[in-house]
Amino acid sequence: MTRITDLFVDADPPTDAAIDAVMSRFAHMGPGDMALDWLANQDKKAILCRAVRSHVATFGAGRDFLERRGLLLQVDQDSADLIGALPARIKETMITLASLGDCGQIVLKFPGIGLRIPLGRTLLGTGEGALTMYEVRQLLMYQEGRSESLLEKFSAGLGRVDAAYPDNEACHVWNDLIERCVDGKPIDQFSNDRTMLGVLAFVLRALAGRVSARGLHHEFPIPRMLTNSAIAYFHADDPKSCAESLIEMGDFHQRRSDFRNAAWANKIAANVLAGAALGLWNVGRYVDADECRQLAYTAYVTERALAAAAGEASATVPPEEEGSSPSLTLGTNISQSEFETLWAERKSRI
Repeated sequence: MTRITDLFVDADPPTDAAIDAVMSRFAHMGPGDMALDWLANQDKKAILCRAVRSHVATFGAGRDFLERRGLLLQVDQDSADLIGALPARIKETMITLASLGDCGQIVLKFPGIGLRIPLGRTLLGTGEGALTMYEVRQLLMYQEGRSESLLEKFSAGLGRVDAAYPDNEACHVWNDLIERCVDGKPIDQFSNDRTMLGVLAFVLRALAGRVSARGLHHEFPIPRMLTNSAIAYFHADDPKSCAESLIEMGDFHQRRSDFRNAAWANKIAANVLAGAALGLWNVGRYVDADECRQLAYTAYVTERALAAAAGEASATVPPEEEGSSPSLTLGTNISQSEFETLWAERKSRI
């Protein structure tokens, strides 16, 4: 394992011939060399091939190599087969020690031998061998002996790495992991910690932005990702970020000429910002209040323009489609005229 790892951590990317050579040697190792007791009742050669593909796939250059050879798609099932063959105690150790790898991957490391296995989508499903809800939450939220969760580390990476990070497959894995963790419950139940809700909200919005920019609209539930981001920000008491997610959702709908949903997203953003402006003024945070006021006015103007494009005077609740969630509502419904009256009343008291 060390030889394969060294091949990818050197300064220069390895050649295909070099990768072929180490993979071939690895596939003929004995179970004793691997020190994997769990191989005893398995097809040795098949397991070793899965292991080496999985290990290579945790490195950026390795993923590129496997894709060129048409082997990358196999890695998802490889990782599921390997993790599924593990005793519970080893799997638990690997989950608690999971780390971020190249391209935004989640990497599970076999203790003691250095074998690296990328978390794949099959493991995040509901079929046989998939991670349990406890394991999913442990993986995402709690890392043994570490001050930051994996979600927090990923969030930090999204904030400082270029738009190519994470790659498409890692985006799928992260979105699947979050959806499994949420498990269909209201997003505010994800955590009692406002900071963690804010981290979740940022990750969802950043992922939605990346996959939208790559044109992957049919592969990801972008409106739901942005909706959940807005709700999480709202419950994290971050109205400006909440509004940003809503406005981004409006932009998404507008690009698809869905002006009614675009107008509604901006209407909700205006409600959130107007409510925040009034609340901040009440507690003496006048500068912050005025900033929210200005942002609210912009959202009101955008709402009216989009509503007009939809043939309406103002935003209305979009009709519910079969199988879809009810239209989002956050905060108190405040028209611009009502907001201006309430704002003027507060200003007059100074």
